[in-house]
Amino acid sequence: MPALDKRTGRPARRTKEDILEKLKLEAFARRTGQEVGGVWLEPWKLPVESWRIPVPLLDHDPDLVHFETNTKASSNVETGAGEAARHITVAMMNGEEMELLVQPIETVRAFAARIALIKAVGKVKLMADHLPLPEDQLVLDCVPRASVVTALLQFGFMSPNRLDPLVQQQIRSTCKLHGAGPRFGPPLMDCESFWSAAFEKRTWEDFVQHIGVRNFQIKVFSFGLNPLNQTRYIRYDLRMGGEFSGTCSSVYAENEVNSTADLKGSLQRLQTVMQYKGKQPEKDPSAEQSRFLEGLQDAAFANGVEKYGPW
Repeated sequence: MPALDKRTGRPARRTKEDILEKLKLEAFARRTGQEVGGVWLEPWKLPVESWRIPVPLLDHDPDLVHFETNTKASSNVETGAGEAARHITVAMMNGEEMELLVQPIETVRAFAARIALIKAVGKVKLMADHLPLPEDQLVLDCVPRASVVTALLQFGFMSPNRLDPLVQQQIRSTCKLHGAGPRFGPPLMDCESFWSAAFEKRTWEDFVQHIGVRNFQIKVFSFGLNPLNQTRYIRYDLRMGGEFSGTCSSVYAENEVNSTADLKGSLQRLQTVMQYKGKQPEKDPSAEQSRFLEGLQDAAFANGVEKYGPW
């Protein structure tokens, strides 16, 4: 007698395992001529392979239909546009290499974020054949099989002890220009030791105290007179104390050692130190320069600016 469902009192529906077991027994009985469930199956009947046995109760099972759909979807993901996931070699500037498995649906932006997480850095810029990879494209579409991807690690601005060497140089130049730095440190500490200790600080608060200013803030933003040609800039603001009271600032284009513009003390306008390259504009160069500086100043205070330091 079949088992009864405790809630309904009706015969319980057989599990998939029970049904498969019953079908296996029937297939075996067809070969050997055994009695199954009160029905004698003669041995002279042709044997039926298990894979040929129809399973009507399972063919239309919702769980299996869902599984089949997911399997097809997974198959499409694995092959995506006719290409399966493959390993890509990633090389760092220090010579370190690692091999990562890249899925067909993974974009360059997502791949860079994954490498940044692995290397514990703020940002990663990926290049192949000396050209940057478009962030919105799929990795496997823009990286040939034989190519090695170069990863430029950008440490970000989360803490002084995780800064990129170029950023450290920009900060040193800014502090030197505006009068902050080694002269506020211990008397017997030379310049290199002073900055080495400064960039070992774990927090910006400790860094500010070490370099002898009231505050130190960083802004990262993009700007350009041409909306289609924007440059990423970094602005360092120092809040001086004592007789040097006031805010001093320097702005650098990303990956540039020399500052683009500086703001000293109580001056309310940026004084440029940049040299225009290429063809001079037909309009008055000083007017074009002023428009650039005004736009640069406004962009530093616009919405969406990245801010770091003890705000």
